Amino acid sequence: MTWNLIGHTWAEALLKQHITHGDVRHAYLFVGAPGVGRRSLALEFAAAINCTQPPAPGEFCGQCRTCSQILAGQHPDLAIVRAEGDSQTIKVDQVRNLQHSLSLAPYAAKYRVALLCDFQQANANAQNALLKTLEEAPRQVILLLTADSAENLLPTIASRCEILRLRPVSVEALTTSLQERWQIPTEKARLYAHLANGRTGTAIQYS
Repeated sequence: MTWNLIGHTWAEALLKQHITHGDVRHAYLFVGAPGVGRRSLALEFAAAINCTQPPAPGEFCGQCRTCSQILAGQHPDLAIVRAEGDSQTIKVDQVRNLQHSLSLAPYAAKYRVALLCDFQQANANAQNALLKTLEEAPRQVILLLTADSAENLLPTIASRCEILRLRPVSVEALTTSLQERWQIPTEKARLYAHLANGRTGTAIQYS
């Protein structure tokens, strides 16, 4: 299947190129406003690098066990780290637990993938702890970070990642997609697209 994204075609093309040329980086940072598609892009990239039956270079089938589990966020070689508790902070213990799992060989996939969501919510100790892994990532590990802005992370973290800055799509394009993909009536689709300011995930939440 093709990547199921709305907009971000340049980012999709770049990531496909990295896969096709065997030039996948050890760390990527997807930045942009909440709801713009950072997590979706990261998961589809994780599926594409691990798909067992890719229909074409850089693509993923979406049907094999690996794809299905990764896209659902449930694959044994996919670790997802996000803020926990009332503090809404990513803490150093979470990063250390992640580092232990990344030190192990992949269980079923080609790569172990760590998805660190909204990493601007990590405290200073957690960000510093991740630096060691960014500097000395195991060969079969890919780190995918999302954040609202690269400037809200330690400069040493951002500098060690390939940064992809995602922008909202046009209201017109989002309106059309809401109509065609989710069968939302025209007027509601236009309203949701405007309220979301071109952020797909936010518009879907409104629906």
